[in-house]
Amino acid sequence: ATTRVSVMAGSCTWRLNREDAEKADDVARRACAAHAVVGIRTFDCGDIYAGVEDLVGRFLATARGQHRALFESVRLHTKVAPDLDALARLQPVAGEAPAAQRQREAAVARFVEGSVWRSANRLSASVVDLVYLHWWDWNQWGFVAALRALAQLRERGVVKEVGVTNIDAPRLRPLLETPPPGCPKIACVQVNLSVVDRRAVATGLGELCQTHGVRLLAHGALMGGLLSKTWLGAPPPEDGAHPNFTSNLVLIDAFGGWGRFQDVLRALDLVASAKATALGCRVTLSMVAIAWTLAQPGVGAVVLGARDADHVKDAGVAASRLELGGDDLAAIDAAAAGAPGPAGEVYGLERDDASVSVHSERNGSLAATTTHFRECARRLAELHRLYAAHLPEAPAGLFEAPPPPRGKGLAPWTAVSAYANLELTELVYVLRGFVSEIDCLPAPPGSDGSDDASPAPEVAKLRTFAARMLAATEQALFVAQKRGAPGRGR
Repeated sequence: ATTRVSVMAGSCTWRLNREDAEKADDVARRACAAHAVVGIRTFDCGDIYAGVEDLVGRFLATARGQHRALFESVRLHTKVAPDLDALARLQPVAGEAPAAQRQREAAVARFVEGSVWRSANRLSASVVDLVYLHWWDWNQWGFVAALRALAQLRERGVVKEVGVTNIDAPRLRPLLETPPPGCPKIACVQVNLSVVDRRAVATGLGELCQTHGVRLLAHGALMGGLLSKTWLGAPPPEDGAHPNFTSNLVLIDAFGGWGRFQDVLRALDLVASAKATALGCRVTLSMVAIAWTLAQPGVGAVVLGARDADHVKDAGVAASRLELGGDDLAAIDAAAAGAPGPAGEVYGLERDDASVSVHSERNGSLAATTTHFRECARRLAELHRLYAAHLPEAPAGLFEAPPPPRGKGLAPWTAVSAYANLELTELVYVLRGFVSEIDCLPAPPGSDGSDDASPAPEVAKLRTFAARMLAATEQALFVAQKRGAPGRGR
């Protein structure tokens, strides 16, 4: 089987050292650069991956200023994961009037649009190439309404493609074969798939995607780093280890425990050694694990959260040049044969096991809330400081005092803001995005049953000033174009 397909940069594992912002920033910057150097230019983000979109946005700003061709080659994917508690307030009530249903649908649409615009603005992107919808609980109403909201964003050109993540075959099939009115074409499905977690293969999800021409993207191919030689012959990670280890240890327990997992590691290592001898080059256990995942039905790419430059290079080699033959695949499959799990549908265990997906993560988006409002105001203030020469003075009290200047301990070429190095044309698009984002922010309390609502006057003030910033930038761009000058912002 051939594995000549792509690798995408998965950024969820860059959520570390939240108390050490400079270290987190440095890790993400190096990870972005390492992927870009080896030709991996698609970055997989998410609205609940704390701080990741901001960090990727700063990398893009750096590329925008230093290497335009690199910047323009980058593709951006993100996810919308509506908060579970917010959805609980929007569940249908028996005998409700049609107006109440329309109000609930509008609330879901506002949440989805607010999340997408927030992601785009964090990344300083006018278009997001692919947006996935993740749904925590199938018993909660609103999934179809959220898909319809994404379809509308696609029609408006904000989103190029729509996908779903962590979905099982029974729920995907009707979306592909008899989609509800107003739902978008599903371009991609992203699920967990590895040598240990084979549910996407066992339940026919991969074949379903293959039949309907849907790209299946696999995350978890290295199980958060556990599928590596580091763990061959080693004891399991201690309690309190990295969250990626914790969630994958649940899958290993379902697989049959650490001892059975060691059997798989040994099989992968034996294949790696044989491949290294045959090819006359370095082949690692992890590279073979990636190649196995890419060889499965329907898989078009793997999403890897590698941070080390050598690991990123290995992933590129595994995707582009390492091919596993029938004997290789059979040897790996034999080591996993007879495992009791993970069983059931894709992501079923994760939905039910609180140790895999904790409550705080299920309410980590906070789109269209007062938290979102404050973040949006902070970002708009940051942009205003950068381009003050083109923009009107901010009303007193609209923005909070700026934080201490960044830059201490950072590489000199690193952009200090996701909004650095914008041309005037790009600045116009970003400000249009801010106006649209603010339009999704909370209305007066009680308008959608939410207790977490920002006072309408504060939202109105921010929206008014964002519109003034946009008008001033459009005027500056018009003047520059009349003079025949390029529309550069700084």
